[in-house]
Amino acid sequence: MVLVLWLVYSMNRDRVLQITLGILLGSLFMLAMVGTLGYLLWSRFTVSPARPTFAQESKPKQIAKITPTPKSSEPKPEPTESAEVLPKGSYRALIARPNGLSLRSAPNRRSQRLGGIGYKENVIVLEKSEDGEWSKIRSTRSRAEGWVRSGNLKEQ
Repeated sequence: MVLVLWLVYSMNRDRVLQITLGILLGSLFMLAMVGTLGYLLWSRFTVSPARPTFAQESKPKQIAKITPTPKSSEPKPEPTESAEVLPKGSYRALIARPNGLSLRSAPNRRSQRLGGIGYKENVIVLEKSEDGEWSKIRSTRSRAEGWVRSGNLKEQ
């Protein structure tokens, strides 16, 4: 402490003022740099990350909708369900899943997707897999055949 006082008295006033001003400006500069760095880090780490999208949550692909043909003045006879003869052991069912179903080439999830079938569409169940978890169906509208999960069908 005595050494500092001796240095202050021994130097001329302009030199003391220059050193004091240098220390003050250096301190302000360092304080500004620390504040800026703190602000940048705080703003970067307080922003919430984007919400991840998982495969189970992705929106289902839209199934192609069939547009009705314009009605002619002449009424057409409606086909009856009894017009088609069902193969032995098969039965009629309705698609019960609101998003529709994917038709598969084989009774497993990894098999190729053949197409889709819409909600409340009439189908014919042709056969079931050995474990009963999958059903081979045929659409009464489009005649497309493929495998779907049995739990998504409602027997008529």
